Order: sequence, then C-alpha cells, then structure tokens
Amino acid sequence: MGRRKASSIEGPIVAHRLELMESDSMASLNMAARRVLDRLEFEHMHHGGKENGNLPCTYEDFARFGVRRQSIPRAIKALVRAGLVVITHKGRGGNAEWR
Repeated sequence: MGRRKASSIEGPIVAHRLELMESDSMASLNMAARRVLDRLEFEHMHHGGKENGNLPCTYEDFARFGVRRQSIPRAIKALVRAGLVVITHKGRGGNAEWR
C-alpha cells in the first residue's frame, strides 16, 4: 500500500492552461457558451478523456444543464469561432428524415 502525495487528484479532470483562461476567446464567451463548454467537458470526463471528438451531447443534454434551447446554436457557433470546439458529427432534428 503506497502513500499518495498530498497534492494528488483522484478522478477525471479537464486541465486548462492559464493562457487559455486569460485569453480574449474565453473572455468573449457569454454564459450560454460557457455552460455549453462546461457540459462538453463533463461529457469528456464521463468518457475518461478517451472519446474526444466523439462526445454525444444533444440539445436536451444542454437544456438539462441550464442552457436555454434558443441559445444553444449561438453558443456552439461562438465556441467554434473561438477555436474551443470542433464539430465532428453534425446532428439533426428528431424528425429530419420525414422533411
């Protein structure tokens, strides 16, 4: 049984460099975009940090996290513009196949 360092962190984490946290990109995000980013980071941690680029988050997931449905598209676009998020699989509406 080994001793753990006092500064060790248990469980999944998402680390951010100080330069990112102080960047104009982060400062320019509104609350909806920050919540969308947080929700994506939670999803990333739930997948053990191994599914980056394949994190399924639906509008319902974002809405349950406190993001107004009307704000979700703008928030995602702001994150993409800031270079913080890359959309790898575009979703579609629930009845898109019938349109």
